[in-house]
Amino acid sequence: MTTTISIVTLGCKVNQFESESLIDTLEQRGYSLIPFEEGADITIINTCTVTHRADFQSRQMVRRAVRHNPQSLIIVTGCYPQVEPDAFLKMKGVHYVLGNKEKSQIPDLLPSMQKGQFPTVQVSNIQKEDLFSETPLHSFRHHTRAFLKIQDGCNAGCSYCIVPRARGRSRSLQPERVIENVKVLKEKGFKEVVLTGIHLGAYGLDLHPPFPLEKLIKQLEKEDTPDRIRLTSIEPRDFSPELISTLSESNKICPHLHIPIQSGDDEILKRMNRDYDRSFLSDLVQELYVKIPRLCIGADVIVGFPGETEEEFRSTYRLVESLPFSYLHVFPFSKRKDTPAFLFPQQVDNKEIKKRAERMRELGQQKRQAFYRQFLNQELSVLVEDRKGEQTGSWKGLSRNYIPVLLADQKRTKEDWDFVNQEWTVTVTGLAERGVVGNVSKNSMDDERLTSLKKLEERLGLQFNEIKWLDQALTHKSFVYETNRSEKTANEVLEFLGDSVLGLGISYLLLQRFPEAQEGALSMMRSQLVKKSSLASLSKELQIEGYLLLGKSQQANGATESSILANAYEALIGAIFMDSGFNRALEIIQRHFESHLEMKTSSVLSDDFKSLLQIYCQQTHGVSPQYRVLNESGPDHDKWFQASVTIKGEVKGSGKGKSKKEAEQDAARNALEEISTKSPASRQEPNNK
Repeated sequence: MTTTISIVTLGCKVNQFESESLIDTLEQRGYSLIPFEEGADITIINTCTVTHRADFQSRQMVRRAVRHNPQSLIIVTGCYPQVEPDAFLKMKGVHYVLGNKEKSQIPDLLPSMQKGQFPTVQVSNIQKEDLFSETPLHSFRHHTRAFLKIQDGCNAGCSYCIVPRARGRSRSLQPERVIENVKVLKEKGFKEVVLTGIHLGAYGLDLHPPFPLEKLIKQLEKEDTPDRIRLTSIEPRDFSPELISTLSESNKICPHLHIPIQSGDDEILKRMNRDYDRSFLSDLVQELYVKIPRLCIGADVIVGFPGETEEEFRSTYRLVESLPFSYLHVFPFSKRKDTPAFLFPQQVDNKEIKKRAERMRELGQQKRQAFYRQFLNQELSVLVEDRKGEQTGSWKGLSRNYIPVLLADQKRTKEDWDFVNQEWTVTVTGLAERGVVGNVSKNSMDDERLTSLKKLEERLGLQFNEIKWLDQALTHKSFVYETNRSEKTANEVLEFLGDSVLGLGISYLLLQRFPEAQEGALSMMRSQLVKKSSLASLSKELQIEGYLLLGKSQQANGATESSILANAYEALIGAIFMDSGFNRALEIIQRHFESHLEMKTSSVLSDDFKSLLQIYCQQTHGVSPQYRVLNESGPDHDKWFQASVTIKGEVKGSGKGKSKKEAEQDAARNALEEISTKSPASRQEPNNK
């Protein structure tokens, strides 16, 4: 007869992952998972101890298990018994108490436990653990999103936190194993993977050599991994410039960050032993909001910390109110034994803590609704989940930026699996208390179009967060008119936007390449690079034509007009900008125009001696020439200037002109002549042809 088992999980996503891993392994070994209410032969309770309330809920669940099924073999594991195993020894009906290390060993230990041949308490010293214990999991029951634990433990010493005692020191899963697991989850059909850890921002810092989180993200971008990868909490100080840059440029990381700020008052932050102040928090949150389009920013806030005055609470409230947070998780301060804050004086009255928590939660709700309101009548990319709202019966989904979406379309049935676990473009039509309501857009792509665009993405080396932008960039107005689609789905607006982004991007690249060039020369070079014939040629090189949606009238003309191809390229740049921001668009522009910058600037530079000398000096000596105005003479209406140019401390030429620029150009011309005369072998044409 098959042994039945049920697992109850309390607490964080790491606990959820570990429970799912247990289920996966136990089912492979022949155990049958059944709901808790049905009374299993074995009941495992995976506990949490982050707050007093978590302790209470864990004890309550154990009592409920004993009362509901007194014949069950009851095993209590997780963070609570790790720090206080005696709390469960006193409880009637508990058979075994295991620590966090032993949790993953339960499948191997169960045969001995069932025979009564195992110690009642087995809690090892978690502080001695220095290697990550991998718990393989390639399935996640009843979920369209999978969690993957890649880090465990915490080295921080926050004065209020019990977690380091429960989880040990920070340790990370090797990057190659992370990548392999994420790829397997994609093969299993998961469209989103959530990377989780106790101190996720510390990922890889314990490895030899270190392999920080931003490096892992970049590697995941390159591999065949799901299009949606989500991060759990990141500590404020873990947002290095490199990580922020990586997040802002990423095509796979969902625009959703959860930051445990805990307080917004400098004095309280010091007593919490947090290594930042309110000014740092303000700058960080605003930088993230500006650099990552459509970003959802959540925050943890603790109220009622020992000694927190009304003014200090207001200081936190004002900071949170002033910043673009999308939602809050508010925690009343909870005394945890064996933490420094447990003994802090001036403990705040419980009634006052409750009142402050309520005020902060009200602010959080206001923030949540304001964030949702931004997306009214806009489109979101929504992953439809295999569940419906209990009250509405509507299908539920989650946007990339963490907005719960109720789909008003009631026609889909439970058996419509093509609808579930797919990402759909949804138009937001209304607000709900904890999410939005929307309809799948009538213009959503069919599978054939989606597959086609995915191939184009791969060939171009692009990865859109929302592929609707690529679809729109390649949808001509003639197609829209003939198919009665909304005019908003044509590429005209993206074309207009892309024209501006392209001009700005090319200007920036030219200035970087030719810092000494005259404005007129730069304008001429830019004009040559972005003229319609050049952009049409580039579209042909990229083979965009085959993906353009055109009306029958345009198709009847045979070869696509050059202007349409040029406009499509501009729309593509506009789409990249809308999807991923200017830095990503600039990166693509540089990639596409690198060879054209070499080919098309030589003729324009033929009379720009300063730029030619600059290129020569950079290629030959790795330095820039230095100019100095030596003299100016004559009346104001007929003034003459004399200038010299120095290379590596040696004067190479002098010149004169009726302006400083003319004098410097003449000096550069004479310097080039001198270099050519004295060392013919060294006077090579700069590499700009």
